[in-house]
Amino acid sequence: MKKIFYTTCLATIFFACKKDAGDTSTPVITLASPTDHQSFTAGQTVTISASIADDGELHQVHLYVNNKATGAEILHLEEHLDQKSYNLNKTFTAQAGITYKIEIQANDHAENEAKLELEVSGK
Repeated sequence: MKKIFYTTCLATIFFACKKDAGDTSTPVITLASPTDHQSFTAGQTVTISASIADDGELHQVHLYVNNKATGAEILHLEEHLDQKSYNLNKTFTAQAGITYKIEIQANDHAENEAKLELEVSGK
């Protein structure tokens, strides 16, 4: 009886995690702001605005903002979604002399991933 139970559990996990071979399209990330290598005055608000879409459904969207020199995390967003599109709109305050690495990642339910990276700096 235990053997049947374990076999059933393993089969369920295997088939539940199986990648959908039919969906090979990655999500599309369209960045509205900021622009790559844009400079901001110290104390100025940096607005990260993007639209993210998929032909099926988005599964997750991640936003990372890190200090490029130290790797310190400034902002981290993780959204779990079951929808075709998502509007990202987050802000942080620029500090003088810091270069920020901004990374947006989007995954769909078929494990296709899109990634966008850019840098901005405070002056």
